[in-house]
Amino acid sequence: MITFEDLEFKTHPVSKNGVQALLNLGKFEVSVVDLKSDGPMYEVAIFANGNFVQLPGVHPNYGEEGSDDVIHYQTADKITEIIQKINQINLDLSLIHISEPTRQEA
Repeated sequence: MITFEDLEFKTHPVSKNGVQALLNLGKFEVSVVDLKSDGPMYEVAIFANGNFVQLPGVHPNYGEEGSDDVIHYQTADKITEIIQKINQINLDLSLIHISEPTRQEA
C-alpha cells in the first residue's frame, strides 16, 4: 500500500522555496505541494489526462458549484487516506470495465 511516506518530494517548479511530489495512480496523477517546505500541511490536486478533476469521496465539496479543485490543509495521514480512496476508485473503474459485455459487430 502506498502512503505519504512513499512520496518523493522535489523542488517545486514555480516556487523555489516549495516542494512537490507527483504520484501516478492508474488513471489519475496526484500532486502534493508544500509551498514553504516546512510541513505539516499540504495541498493536493488530482489530474486526469492533464486536467484537474474532482472525485467523489475525495474532494470535500464534490459536485458543489464553485468548489475548489485543490484540497487545502491536508496532513500526511489525510494524504494517505486520499491515496487509498483513489486506489479504490481505480479498482472500481477496472471492475466496471471487466463487467461490461463486449459488443459484437454485426
